[in-house]
Amino acid sequence: MHTINLELKHLKELIEKNIQHSYVEQFVKEPFIDENKLEMLHFIYQDIQIPQYIKEQHMVTIMLVQLALDTHDNIPNHHQEWVMNEREKQLSVLAGDYYSGLYYLLLSEIEEVNMIQIIASAIRNINENKVNLFYNEPESVQELLETICQIETSLFTKVANYLGHDPRFTKIIEDLLLIKRLNDEQSEGNGVVSTYLANFKKDSNEHVAVNEQLKELIEVKKTQLERHLLQLPYKHTNFKNAILNKVCLSYNISFVEEG
Repeated sequence: MHTINLELKHLKELIEKNIQHSYVEQFVKEPFIDENKLEMLHFIYQDIQIPQYIKEQHMVTIMLVQLALDTHDNIPNHHQEWVMNEREKQLSVLAGDYYSGLYYLLLSEIEEVNMIQIIASAIRNINENKVNLFYNEPESVQELLETICQIETSLFTKVANYLGHDPRFTKIIEDLLLIKRLNDEQSEGNGVVSTYLANFKKDSNEHVAVNEQLKELIEVKKTQLERHLLQLPYKHTNFKNAILNKVCLSYNISFVEEG
């Protein structure tokens, strides 16, 4: 675990080095590097047999794309109430475009045309689902969760599939990132899922009811995660144990192995 922490620290430093830009830093708040997604990326690449510098270039690039997507998400749309003036919006768009542009540069430097195509495909899928989320009312909670899952996970699952990972591995990525998103929404209380659930609650205990529903959804997804972890081959034991440290599951699955 100590080695993993050192590697993650090194990757984060590489990302920070790449995004340094005096003008961007002056006018746009420092971007948030999602360490959970960075750790997920580390596990995706851990046993892939390619040179270390290529691995690092891939991982830094993918996180730059995530930063670009997150920066654009911080710009309020007409469904959101908080205020950002026009200049702040324009600068945030430019900052997001700047981070996104870096990914083309870094991958072109190592002539990774296929990875550029994979990431571009993921970005397209994410943006299509964002349009669907904000402009087409989901018909059910399940449809809403599937859309959010695509937004949260496409960048990572498409890369994992491209690298030849077991489909069961990519399902776990989906489970973990969706659980994280639901936990964040439960903490914040005003996310997309919370708002959707609240629209169906008219009584005075609305907030409690929504939180209870979110809690139930999280528990369902944890049960699903347990099932997928049990199906994962023995070679992924370290990955399983890392997940156990992050997600509170009902029993210790690290002793139940297949494959």
